[in-house]
Amino acid sequence: APWIEAGEGSFALRFPGRYLVLPAAEGPIAVDGRSLVQGQVVELGAGVHQVAAAVPFRLKLIPPGMEERLDPRYRERRSLFPEIYSY
Repeated sequence: APWIEAGEGSFALRFPGRYLVLPAAEGPIAVDGRSLVQGQVVELGAGVHQVAAAVPFRLKLIPPGMEERLDPRYRERRSLFPEIYSY
C-alpha cells in the first residue's frame, strides 16, 4: 500500500486495480481530479496519477476476487488480545 504525502504532486502505481483509500486523518483528498473519502474504493490504472491532498494517505490494493473470500465477521478492526493484562 503506497504512502502518499500531503500536498500537490504526482505518484506512480505499478499495479492497476481497485484501491481502498486510507487517510491518516480527516481532510480533502483528490486523485486525478476526483474527490475521495476514507473507506472509498477507487479503480486506478498503472502509471502516474495527480494528487492534491490535505492529509497523507495510503492506497491499499484489493486483489481481484478477494471480497468473495473475506469473512464479514472480521471486517471491522479489533484488538487481537483484548484486556490482555486484566486478570
